[in-house]
Amino acid sequence: MSPHVHETLTQKLTVFQEADTGWVLVAAALVLLMTPGVAFFYGGLVHSRNTLSILIQCFLTICIVTVTWMLVGYSLAFGPSTMGGLVGDLHYALLLGVDHVNAVPDEA
Repeated sequence: MSPHVHETLTQKLTVFQEADTGWVLVAAALVLLMTPGVAFFYGGLVHSRNTLSILIQCFLTICIVTVTWMLVGYSLAFGPSTMGGLVGDLHYALLLGVDHVNAVPDEA
């Protein structure tokens, strides 16, 4: 393969990965915006004395999901493939080996 073709393919792959990362960030932002809406919806379904409890439970869910993602979710999504590429292993559990330079590993 000529160096020019290789360089062009590398640039296209980089743009594709940036678009994928952008879409994941947009999807995550939409989910985070949806959660307060669900909280207020559920709050409207209960008695007024229980509304605050429902709101706190829904916002606590955001915290739990964030911690779970940091503990194992990132590794299952971006870790080296197992089970035929269906899911990753726990190579990056607790975000070990992930820094600002290598935020998305090459195996993804």
